[in-house]
This record gives sequence, C-alpha cells and structure tokens, in this order.
Amino acid sequence: ELGEDGARPGQALSPAVDGGQIVDWGRLIWWGDGGEGELKWSVRGGNRSVPDDSWTEWSRSWRDSDHEIDLPASRFLQWRVEFASKNSDAAWKVMEVSVSAWQDNKAPVIADFRMEHLKDVHLGGMMNGGENVTQRFRSGLQAEFSRNVVPNTWAGPDRGAQGRSVRIFTWQGTDPNGDRISYRLDYQRAGTEAWRSVSARRPGVYETSETLASWDTSEVPDGVYNLRLTASDGRDNPKHLARENEEFLGPLLLDNTPPKLSELEVEPTANGFVVKCSAQDMYTAVAGARLILPDGTVERLDPADRICDSLSEDFAAEVIWPREGSPEVAKPWQIKVEVRDLGGNLVTQMGSVP
Repeated sequence: ELGEDGARPGQALSPAVDGGQIVDWGRLIWWGDGGEGELKWSVRGGNRSVPDDSWTEWSRSWRDSDHEIDLPASRFLQWRVEFASKNSDAAWKVMEVSVSAWQDNKAPVIADFRMEHLKDVHLGGMMNGGENVTQRFRSGLQAEFSRNVVPNTWAGPDRGAQGRSVRIFTWQGTDPNGDRISYRLDYQRAGTEAWRSVSARRPGVYETSETLASWDTSEVPDGVYNLRLTASDGRDNPKHLARENEEFLGPLLLDNTPPKLSELEVEPTANGFVVKCSAQDMYTAVAGARLILPDGTVERLDPADRICDSLSEDFAAEVIWPREGSPEVAKPWQIKVEVRDLGGNLVTQMGSVP
C-alpha cells in the first residue's frame, strides 16, 4: 500500500502469514534492489486470520535485512515495510521476504477406526473370474479372496466361508504438522496383557501408511479380543521428537470353530425317514441348518423351537421319501446334515437310511 496517488513515503503490508497452528516466530529476512534511504520493518501477530483488536500492536521497527522477530507465540503474522524515499526514480524494490517459525510437534490424530461389517458375498471377482469370493461391506468397500476349496451353496453372506476369518479394518488419520503418518495394528486377547502384531511381524514396527488393514484370524484361538491402532509421525521427525497416538477397538468376538453336531439319528418310517440331531456352539448362536436329501436336493431343517437363536439347538424332521418326481435312488439312502453358526462356521455330517 503506497501513499495517495503513489506519493512517498508509502508502505507495503503482507497478507496474514499462517503458521498452521500457534508457532514461535523465528526471523524475517528480505532482499531487494537498493534505493535512497533505509526501509523500516515491523510485524504484528494474532490468532485470527484477519487482523483485529485481538492482535498485538506493531512491533518496534528495524532496518537490518536479517532480523529476529520479537512476538508472542501466535498462529498468524503480518509484516509491514515503510519506504523512505520520496523520489520515485530512486525507489526501493523489495523482491523477496521470508519468515521462519517453529512448530511444536503434535501427535497424529486417528478418527473413525472401525471394523467393516459384511453386507453380502458373491462368487467371482476381478482376479481369476469365477474362481474367487468377493465380499461387499456396508461402507461400499469390497474384498476379494482366492477360493481353493469346493464352495458350499449357502446363499448370501453364508457362502463366504473362504474369506470369513479375515477381518477388515479402516480408519482416517491426520497430522497437525502435516507429517507423514505410519500405522501399526495390534491385537490382545481379553484378560491378558500381551499385544501382538496383526501381521505377525516384529512387535513395535510400523508397517503401513495405508488407512486399511486386514487380519486373518484363522490361526488365532477363539475368544474375545481388543484391537489397538497406533499412529506415528516418526518418518518426519527425530526419534526424540516423534509423537504417537492410539485408538482402541473392541471387544471383538472371534469364532472360527464350527458347531459340534451330535446325536445324529436317521430312522426309516413307512413313508420315508426321520432325522434327529443336536448342535452346540461355544461362542455364537446356531444360525441355521439344512438337509441334503438322497437325490441332492436341499431343504431347510428347523429346530424343535422353530428358531435358530441359541448356542444349543435340537433338530427333528419327518421326511416323506421318495417323493413324486424324484429320481430312483438305491438304498441305503444317503443324506447329509449341515449346520452353521452365526460366525459362518459350517459343520457337516453324513447319515444313511437302511
């Protein structure tokens, strides 16, 4: 900003320089093309983006080109330079101004740390076409798994046994200083003190900069677990200044063991056969059962109380067999009972009708 109609002396004001957070200001350094007289520099600071009454007064002015700034810690700074020459032919030309500041390092911030919940499962995927299983989650995320076992024909999410033991976790991370963030995901069995890395690498090592991780729980004992996500800005700070932050998730119940199917009895009747069995599970409710008939057709097998909703269920069904239109099947008739729990674990047992 110069004087009216370009008259001298005039002054130039910077926009508010944003430190990003409250900072300790360092030095102001400038250079330019010399004119008559000397330039007078001063600064002021505050915590609002537009200077107002909350800002400091202008500092005492100085004339040197490399000057230590004397201001209280603040987020914003504005500098001012006053031009001394009245002769426009000998005016100063200020070419560059730089201001330094020190930010105290602050820990990264973790938000929205969660386990993705399964919406549905379908066969096939981008990799190897129909040979894979694709899981779709409520958030819209998709995960694809190789399928190297004979698939079952349960509908919907219940068919995803191949990827069932893999838990998917997502989160958001920001750093107040703009540092790069690295993450580590650990698990702990409830009632114990030890934390172990989800990826089974060395404990304490930051393993990813992604905001997504998968945990294959297939070799972890069933039970209740807690998850711990640690974020570090160590890549951009000396070790003694690096900061960490933690977020926890849980309790999370892991159940990778099929129900126990017992007391399977198949007895012939005048019009077919009666099938009876019991199913028990340690951690999650028995969620469904079905009967594969001698000709391979499938029908639902309901418990005695009609609803699969507890850790133990008893099943009994009288089946009319053979049925009209069924192909002839030689005796003994072979049947199969399948029971799954709420965790998606499946148990199968064969029986025969003499």
